[in-house]
Amino acid sequence: MPELPEVEAARTALERAVGRTVARVDDRDEWVCRPHRPGEIASVLEGGRLTAAHRIGNANRIQGTPESR
Repeated sequence: MPELPEVEAARTALERAVGRTVARVDDRDEWVCRPHRPGEIASVLEGGRLTAAHRIGNANRIQGTPESR
C-alpha cells in the first residue's frame, strides 16, 4: 500500500504518546467516530494509559490499559 502522509503523521503522533495517560477525548463528531455514539469512545479511553500504537494499512490502531481507580 502506498504511504499515506496523513496516516503516517497520525501514527508518529500516537507513538510519541505511548506511555501517557489519556486526559480527554473529543468524540462528538458522529461521522468520524461511527459506528460509535458521542461519548462512547471517551468513556472507554479517558483516564487510561496508551501502551502501543500500530499502523495497519491506512488505519491506526491503539492499545491501552484501563483507568486505574
